Amino acid sequence: MKKLDRINELVDELNELKLGYMAALLDALYHSKTFDQLDAVSLLEQVIGPEYQNKASQRFQNRLKHAHLSGCP
Repeated sequence: MKKLDRINELVDELNELKLGYMAALLDALYHSKTFDQLDAVSLLEQVIGPEYQNKASQRFQNRLKHAHLSGCP
């Protein structure tokens, strides 16, 4: 199986797992000029880090929303 086919399969699987942000990053990285220069850990950092930050931010925003906090008078 070619590398492009493997990447496309991974992108499809990430989308199926509702990790669309990660899938888009992997696809964009694969098509970048620096993809072949990335070591495995760097690739994982660049794909997982932003997905994690996005999910953590969403979780925080949802908690704030459900907390019904009121401001000071």
